[in-house]
Amino acid sequence: MNRESPEVSIYSTVRDGEATLPQTLDSIAAQRGVVWELVVVDDGSSDRTPALLREFAGRFAAGAVRIIESGAIGRAAALDLAWRDCRSRYVANIDADDLFHPHKLAAQVAVMNARPDIAALATENLYVGAGQIPQWPSYAPPEGAFAGRTGSAPPGGAVADLPVREITHLLGRFNPVNHSSVMLRRSVLKAVGGYDRQRRRQLDYDLWIRVAVSCGAIHLLDLPLAAKRLHAAQFFEARVSPAYILSSFVLQNRAIGALRLPAHYRGLAAVRVLYRLLPTPLRRLLTLPKRLLLSRPP
Repeated sequence: MNRESPEVSIYSTVRDGEATLPQTLDSIAAQRGVVWELVVVDDGSSDRTPALLREFAGRFAAGAVRIIESGAIGRAAALDLAWRDCRSRYVANIDADDLFHPHKLAAQVAVMNARPDIAALATENLYVGAGQIPQWPSYAPPEGAFAGRTGSAPPGGAVADLPVREITHLLGRFNPVNHSSVMLRRSVLKAVGGYDRQRRRQLDYDLWIRVAVSCGAIHLLDLPLAAKRLHAAQFFEARVSPAYILSSFVLQNRAIGALRLPAHYRGLAAVRVLYRLLPTPLRRLLTLPKRLLLSRPP
């Protein structure tokens, strides 16, 4: 298959990303078993980001990497602009400081081809700090896993052997999807109208809820095929602003109502608000029981 017919479109936005962008781009270039294209919106960078993007684009055939210099239009508008320039059946976001496992896209394409009921497919994640490179666990795709790209399942039941489970119900408890891990059908993004350009925070969480309500189930490929880069104080400080807490509470309750989730989820959402209002030292002490109660099930 040539570059005129990519199987998946990767889209990204970046502003002043020179410190992390090279590793992110290298992880895209390292993708195996799949033909991709990349659409990047440069959201008003003033550092070396534009030069890094042009250098990367020059390594590939014309049109394989498309750079849109939008000026400073903001994250929501930039994301919406990026995916709308994608041409492939499947689209996958990557934040400009995150990373892909070399087999990530191919594994997701195989599952999506075999499972038309899946509207969006996330993966598990590793977490890395500034400057760190993920130590990916050993992962060899099942034999024939990346065959059957026209929509039929590959021979030997290889895709059926991949660990996939539905996580739609978790939208009523927290955001279970790392934005850089997800692959969606482009038709799904089109059906829900893409990203909400008016939102200032939790653009992805809002999108997953609309996808689940209108287009179908959210699933997780239970392999760590994406790496999320964590920044200083991210766990305990970045998400305790009153605006963020209120946004999370509203989105959780919207998901609970729209997806007809159990009523006790509303109580859990209220407990989470109280937890986030606690002083930082106390929140640190309560991290483990909080995760058991409010986040991922054991």
